[in-house]
Amino acid sequence: MNDKTKKILRKVAMWLAIGIIAIQILFFIFRNVILEVAFHKANQYALHQYNVALNCSSIKFSGLSTIKMENLSLQPIGYDTLLAVKNISLEQSYLKLFLLEPSIKTIDIRNANINLQRTDTSGNYFFIFKKHSNDLSVSDSIRSINLASRYGRLIRFMLDLLTADTYLSNINLNYHHKDYALSLKLPELISQNGIFQSKIVVTENETSDTLNLKGEANKNNTFIAYDLFKEGKKKFQIPFLEHKFNLQVMFDSLNFSMKGERFQSNEAMLKISGNIFGATLNSPRLAQETVIIDSMKGEAKVTLGKDYLEVDSSSSFSLNKLATKFYARYQPGNRPVADLKISTGDFPAENLFSSLPEGLFNNLSGIMVSGMLNFRLVTHINMAQLDSLTFSSNLSSQKFKILKYGRADLSRMNDNFEYTAYNHGIPVKTFMIGSENSDYRSLDQISNNLKNAILTSEDGSFFWHRGFNEEAIRGAIIADLKKGGFAKGGSTISMAFRRR
Repeated sequence: MNDKTKKILRKVAMWLAIGIIAIQILFFIFRNVILEVAFHKANQYALHQYNVALNCSSIKFSGLSTIKMENLSLQPIGYDTLLAVKNISLEQSYLKLFLLEPSIKTIDIRNANINLQRTDTSGNYFFIFKKHSNDLSVSDSIRSINLASRYGRLIRFMLDLLTADTYLSNINLNYHHKDYALSLKLPELISQNGIFQSKIVVTENETSDTLNLKGEANKNNTFIAYDLFKEGKKKFQIPFLEHKFNLQVMFDSLNFSMKGERFQSNEAMLKISGNIFGATLNSPRLAQETVIIDSMKGEAKVTLGKDYLEVDSSSSFSLNKLATKFYARYQPGNRPVADLKISTGDFPAENLFSSLPEGLFNNLSGIMVSGMLNFRLVTHINMAQLDSLTFSSNLSSQKFKILKYGRADLSRMNDNFEYTAYNHGIPVKTFMIGSENSDYRSLDQISNNLKNAILTSEDGSFFWHRGFNEEAIRGAIIADLKKGGFAKGGSTISMAFRRR
């Protein structure tokens, strides 16, 4: 490189440096004006697209990169205020702010109230779920939007927020629907150097409970982990579910973690894991007794591609002692495509029966078995070619043997026994099945025509399947998807007998 070239490069570098400094000076001078204009545009967008008023009594920079807001509110027109925050302070990385890449270093929010109000037909948060005239159709969005780029950036920004040094004070969430009221209060949360803990006071219809929250966050590794539990090894009841679904769910402890593995223009990758211990479920639709799940765990490697969402085949799920690997892929659009694969590999048969939730399969309670089992399921659905739907499941065994029957001794069916019919959990009638019943007829006394008619109507392949008719299930799935609701069942006589 000769002296003339070096001189030119020095001048270019000098003017470039002067230009960067000038831009920073101009940004520093006009940063509050820029901020107010940006907030005004956000307010106009919210008003025109969602009919929501976004207001703030003061928004300004403090120092080089800290944004402070006072009296921020979000109010749908004609409804109660949805969000009201007294003070917000957000400190950004100055370099990333200058490059227009948001990266939050510290968050300070004080006196925030989220107020969800609803009736049977409307609510002050319903606008979130409404589709607007300028929304793209699903197929148009898939063609024009890179899912990894758009939602990957959103996930990365959320992880950036969650891993920032945080101070929260007096944060409240309230929900009201008719006579039902739910409130969650976070008195204080401080997250510094990646460690945080707090308490959440949950009040449901004037009944209060306290949930402990602790965890860790690492901004450099884009990693967060949360633990939720009650002190004294007591169970915590998840609110709202009983009100909405008549389902009571309680647990001893719950853990969740998420790590951002990779964020690129055409691919975003996350690792997600969750555990729940000591769970109990109560619902008359589910079972007549309390259902108990000692432990339930899941780990998934999730990839968001340009036009697909995929769960890697290394992902796993376990229920008590029963563990399985699974793979899933979903490609959205007007005609979505979905794949699901589940595989357990060889496992001791005892793990299946000992893992069945207590209270859900009472007839099998106490059963003892030996041998090995292996289950595999593969399904492929293309909504553009439903008749080509693939559904295949197989349960194979090696030296499987029932050593002892459970609570229900199936051998009793060889003799007379009483049967009680139930309707929504209420016993309707009890009667004897067997020769002691005067109306009883043995199988050889029933006309072959009647037997064949029942088999043709209910289960035409009764003598050929092993309890499950894959083709019938496949046909039922196709019929249900074409209708967009229940159209046809795929159960066999064996399956119906097991339910009863």
